[in-house]
Amino acid sequence: MEITHGHTSESKAVKLPSQVSDLTDQQLDNHITSVSVGFYRDQPKGLQVQTVSNLARGRTCFVRAGTGYGKTRISEMYFKLFERKVIILVLLPLDSLGNDQVREKGLVGITAINLNKMTLNFALVRKIKRGHYSFVYLSPEVFLNSSLFTELFFSPEFQNMLALIVVDEAHMIYLWGLVVSKMSKGLAIFTRHEDKAVFRPGYGCIATRLLATNKVPLLLLSATCRPIAVDAIINNLKLRPSDVTMLEGELTQPEIRIIQIPMKSTLSSCDDLLRIFAPEIKLSADGGALNRRP
Repeated sequence: MEITHGHTSESKAVKLPSQVSDLTDQQLDNHITSVSVGFYRDQPKGLQVQTVSNLARGRTCFVRAGTGYGKTRISEMYFKLFERKVIILVLLPLDSLGNDQVREKGLVGITAINLNKMTLNFALVRKIKRGHYSFVYLSPEVFLNSSLFTELFFSPEFQNMLALIVVDEAHMIYLWGLVVSKMSKGLAIFTRHEDKAVFRPGYGCIATRLLATNKVPLLLLSATCRPIAVDAIINNLKLRPSDVTMLEGELTQPEIRIIQIPMKSTLSSCDDLLRIFAPEIKLSADGGALNRRP
């Protein structure tokens, strides 16, 4: 029994089926792999399986891997281990990212909703409490400042289904935490347009809400997070380093290269792009290529 915001509520921690939780570590890895292959029809990456296995043991995980590595699939793989209705709560810095994720979930047959100030209402709250949506996406502002979501979050119906909390783009906790502590003045780290556009001091005080659960595991995801930022995030979330399992994948994308091509034409002509993507080829009378002019 717990008392929250002046209301008495009773909720129970979400547990995996005993036939899953009772497995040995190796058996659990094999089961996760089997479930993933059955759902996606391809072999999961070792880091994905390792992370899901740690989440299944109730551990907080911090995954650092490059864009396109497949971090989003981790929460889906964990979700597929349950046989009952559960909710995966995902915090995102941008509404547009949530909309994209909802569309992607729909492609694999998983119900999802992106909550914002415009869409959150009593009717939607009732649907979420009934388990209508398996993945719930929202911004830190809604997570922390919406009284309607606060009522939903602390309700026994929601807590009884909450299986995982995911913080996507976790490095933003560090950036916004710096803002709260007034240490960010003059930092070049804020020069990126996307960081300015999604400026949220909310993440700086998010720990209290994240800890108000029935030991729900926490998954932190980031593609760009330096060691100093990792330490600050763990400290900001009131966690001990020993409580966080760090997992790292490929942070770079070797298949992507930056090539510098000297310009020979004006910027408005686009002729330099033609040299790269549509080089001119002279043909002989019989149709064979004589030479290629760069």
